[in-house]
Amino acid sequence: MQSGGMPPTAFSALELSRFLRERFGFAGFRGLQEPVVQAVLAGNDVLALMPTGAGKSLCYQLPGLLFPGVTVVISPLIALIRDQVRRLQALNIDCLAVMGSTEMNATLSQAESSIRQGQTKVILTSPERVQIPSFLQWLSQCLPPQGLSLIVIDEAHCISEWGRSFRPAYIALGAMRDQYPDTPVLAMTASADQWTRKDILEVLRMPEESIIRSSFNRPELFYRVAHSNAPWRSAIGYLQRYHRASPAIFYCKMRQETERLAQLLDCYGLHARPYHAGMEATARYETEQWFLDAETGVMVATIAFGMGMDKPNIRLVAHVGLDHRVAAYYQETGRAGRDGQSSDVLLMLSNREHQHLECDDGSGLEIALNDREAEAKAQFGAFLKPRQCRRIALLAGLDEIFDGECNACDFCNPNHHAMPLVRENASKWTPK
Repeated sequence: MQSGGMPPTAFSALELSRFLRERFGFAGFRGLQEPVVQAVLAGNDVLALMPTGAGKSLCYQLPGLLFPGVTVVISPLIALIRDQVRRLQALNIDCLAVMGSTEMNATLSQAESSIRQGQTKVILTSPERVQIPSFLQWLSQCLPPQGLSLIVIDEAHCISEWGRSFRPAYIALGAMRDQYPDTPVLAMTASADQWTRKDILEVLRMPEESIIRSSFNRPELFYRVAHSNAPWRSAIGYLQRYHRASPAIFYCKMRQETERLAQLLDCYGLHARPYHAGMEATARYETEQWFLDAETGVMVATIAFGMGMDKPNIRLVAHVGLDHRVAAYYQETGRAGRDGQSSDVLLMLSNREHQHLECDDGSGLEIALNDREAEAKAQFGAFLKPRQCRRIALLAGLDEIFDGECNACDFCNPNHHAMPLVRENASKWTPK
């Protein structure tokens, strides 16, 4: 059984503020950053529930510098790992990314000396890599005397959403916790309903009191649900009218849809590119860089895109169809308006979906506390039906009571950006 390095003596608020200013250039902490950092530095496990744009990365970067040993960050996507590496390098923090077999054969042996000497402060990798016994063996052999100081699970909701389906390595993360029982764990996510929180705590062997959560309310986002006989064309019309000069994301359910819709957007004179998991890694990387650097443009993507992406000025996130849970939908829409400026969230339904929604009184659903799918469907249905403020319904799905003034959804402010009519001579194309 391995053990982690002991955390240093707790820092005072004044000491942390001085370090934050001198090392990171920030005048002060935002939101719940300080209590999360203080809890981690004290050696406590933390499940940090903080909305997109709340500065979760700082919550491990700052302790990672102050801890005497090494911090391991586990992320779900190569794009996320690359983005974190860029951020760490910009802060002059020595880090190592371990993503594929090439790194296992070459980079790791070259990095051992730097890790042992305490120069490399952060190692970034994937849950699948952690599952490989040779990686954990390598890690234990090259750790500095101070040991493993912190284990970070980025985008921790993936434990619940992906771990029980197509990425079982997320469920296996508990084994790393068992190997380093004295090392604090920081799990971070921008959305987690009660079921997701339960899964995270169970897999990572964390007590319920480890949860530190802020409000999930994003007052800068305007929530709109609309229906049309041509939902994709209506969404494009909305983009053309209100957000043509700003970056936007259109989410599709199928890979083929992303490619065909990107072509259609180009026909409308809107520069767009598709993104999905079936693309080659080089093409995905080039597409990510194009969107990150673009002043305008539309990313047409499956949900594989956008997690943890640091692009502040996305002004529209659009979906088509009903296939969502509140937590997943909140996570995806949260990629809009990270700079705090007003942005739109649009969900387009077909007329048939809308009619079915209006006729569904919920009598066909048997909601039980142990039936998460039924409860998730009911929660999202409450968000879709315009019988109350959409913000109230959305946050209720995340177990948060909203009693403030909204004025930023189509129920509370129906005249904001009225939906444009679809031209009769527009393309008849519909994704299949």
